[in-house]
Amino acid sequence: MFKRYQQIHFVGIGGSGMSGIAEILLNLGYRVTGSDQKRGEAVERLERLGAKVFIGHEAGHVEGAHVVVFVTSLGSNARLGQGEYLVAEADESDGSFLKLQPTIAVVTTVDAEHLDHYGTLEAVRDAFVEFVNKVPFYGAAVLCLDQPNIQMLMPRIEKRIVTYGLESGADLVARRLHLSGMTSRFEVYQRGSLLGECTLQVPGRHNVLNALAAVAVGLDLDIPFVTIQKALAGFAGVQRRFQVRGRARGVTVVDDYGHHPAEIRATLAAAKAGFDCRVVTVFQPHRYSRTHHLRQEFLTAFNQADVLVVMDIYAAGEAPIPGVTADGLADGIRAHGHRNVTYLGGDRARIVEHLAEIVRTGDLVLTLGAGDVGQLGAELLKRLDADSLDGRPQC
Repeated sequence: MFKRYQQIHFVGIGGSGMSGIAEILLNLGYRVTGSDQKRGEAVERLERLGAKVFIGHEAGHVEGAHVVVFVTSLGSNARLGQGEYLVAEADESDGSFLKLQPTIAVVTTVDAEHLDHYGTLEAVRDAFVEFVNKVPFYGAAVLCLDQPNIQMLMPRIEKRIVTYGLESGADLVARRLHLSGMTSRFEVYQRGSLLGECTLQVPGRHNVLNALAAVAVGLDLDIPFVTIQKALAGFAGVQRRFQVRGRARGVTVVDDYGHHPAEIRATLAAAKAGFDCRVVTVFQPHRYSRTHHLRQEFLTAFNQADVLVVMDIYAAGEAPIPGVTADGLADGIRAHGHRNVTYLGGDRARIVEHLAEIVRTGDLVLTLGAGDVGQLGAELLKRLDADSLDGRPQC
């Protein structure tokens, strides 16, 4: 596709989708340049790989006789492999996943999300039905049976269905779960017959479910179960999904992209199930529209956070909505029974200082959100390295 181009320039190269495509093209030997509004981990990684990145968007940055400019974004990162299959994380946020033609469609969850685009949960369900029914006659729909919203779709799906879950009625079931630290172990049963045990280097029941989905796809492609076992055992997770950023003075700092109430509950459950410690959570709400539409769900999503710090809303380009504020959200969470909620605005230095004052040896600090909250991790670790927690109580 790109062989006739000498240079490929990306506008917004630091985005999750753009950076992934840029990395693949760098690996293929192309000259890659790009621009973005600010620096970040993705930009720094691309620079290490040989890309030239400009901060700020100016026409003068695009120079060369053969240049193609990407100005759209995709919903996933990327990795160049050697197989015959393309695996894509479909982005349902704006309905663009309906442009895909999947051979195997995996649906892990359907929630009342992206209502700024869809308007209603029923419209979200309709979109997923349309997506799954794009599967050809020789393909399959791989569905999580544990999700009520997905079960509601099944009578409307016209394609072959493979189900997975922790519920005994699924085609593929995980049993005898053992969650400890960053490790998850479970047995896989296919229609009642034991296939074997799988081990993951990522925590939580939600990751067990994700692994089951991968098992279902692999088996449907006639990949031997032992090969799937080895692949899962070697999977160490992805950036911003329960990513351990470091440890300092007995405090572990973890970052997670979770920004929907269901994701938040799952991540907190993983932290509490796998780690015998106090969980100090910093949450940055993402988008005014999401905070508004899902307010009621957010109010009870943090029950497993021992300590909760709420930051200002990360706008992601949206205009403020009157009455939708982070401090109002914090007040609502407190009113719904959480005993340790603090609103600290958007001053990262203030938040880091507050965390350094309250953390104890043995704590797990969890930063949550789809904005720039993840940057707090490195700042907190640096602060803790400069300070001693000796003498503070154990959790």
